[in-house]
Amino acid sequence: MSVRKIHTTDLKPGMFVVKVSSESLSLPQSFQNFHIKSKSDIARLIKAQIKTVYVDDSKSKEEKPVASAAGIVSGPSKELKQELQVAQKVQEKAKETINKVMDMALQDQPVEAKMLTPVVNQTFESLTRNDQALLTLMHMKRHGQVLLSHAFSVLSLATAVANRLKYSYEEIELLGMAAMMYDVGWVRMPANLVSKDKPYTEKELKLVHQHPIFSETITKKSEDLPEEVIRIIKEHHEFLDGTGYPHKLKGDQISELAHILCVVDYYDAMVHGFMGYQGRTPNAALKVLYKASQEGKIDNKIIVPLVHVLGVYPLTSAVQLNTGERGIVIEMNRKSPVNPTVKICYDPSIKPLIKPIIVNLAAQEGDDSRKIEGIIDPNAEGIDPFKILKMDEGEG
Repeated sequence: MSVRKIHTTDLKPGMFVVKVSSESLSLPQSFQNFHIKSKSDIARLIKAQIKTVYVDDSKSKEEKPVASAAGIVSGPSKELKQELQVAQKVQEKAKETINKVMDMALQDQPVEAKMLTPVVNQTFESLTRNDQALLTLMHMKRHGQVLLSHAFSVLSLATAVANRLKYSYEEIELLGMAAMMYDVGWVRMPANLVSKDKPYTEKELKLVHQHPIFSETITKKSEDLPEEVIRIIKEHHEFLDGTGYPHKLKGDQISELAHILCVVDYYDAMVHGFMGYQGRTPNAALKVLYKASQEGKIDNKIIVPLVHVLGVYPLTSAVQLNTGERGIVIEMNRKSPVNPTVKICYDPSIKPLIKPIIVNLAAQEGDDSRKIEGIIDPNAEGIDPFKILKMDEGEG
């Protein structure tokens, strides 16, 4: 009998465990003389705080490729990789244009519609080819340029939602132009208010509630901007129940396109933690929006397509698998929403992987398949000790 002692994290399916090393005297018989059948068995031992085990090589079976390995891929699909390259250029152009709009506002110069429409068109075309590219970029961790990144993300998501709701391209173009200019009023606000990730004071709120008015005033100086664009900008913080600002409008008084912008703006601010909101996971932000729809603040008919666009597990979400591993969702599967492609960054013992494993959960077969147990918050204590469960701008 060739018995040797190894670390539990070095176990592999097929190994025969004679006994385990544990300080506990009350371990069940199931922890002795058994074959490791799957990664789930290894995760069970790790969760039981068992750090080392004794294995019998003579009884161990040759490790066969387990079903879960069938889903291992080199990265996102070829289509997504290609569109990400295009989307990054669209993002750069959008930020450059929005930055120019902000500069012109500071100099009290009117903005021409022809500056905006090429970016709106490129955004729409990218979303039509593969919407996951722009959705990936909008969820990445941001470094500076808060307003520019926010405006680009809102442009991308609002366009995707409006397209899902079957609005005409002409209407989507109006919404897109508004998304590029709706926050231009912030140039007249104290800079620290934009990046604040805590609730505003009463005094700060009074200031913040003025920015849609400033945005409207600035955009009215443009002679060729359609009236509907200015209306969307004016109403982008109004709620259906009259609790929004600055005019306390209700229901049908609010433009449908402005309401889409309102919901998407709310979502992005929550996910990235600024404009008075503490950062949340995409899933947690969607729950806040759903609650707001139940309270009559926002229309549920916008929440449904928003959830469809973002997916069951939104891109860049941190997730825990049934194996105990942790990773990031890097590609959705529209045909099987609960089985996205995941980049695994931590092993079951929460040790970072030197080389992350990328698994297409939908490509697996058998009972030993990896599955997502749930979304986790990388900001919570102990969840992401090495700060690797977030994708930064510039990755992809």
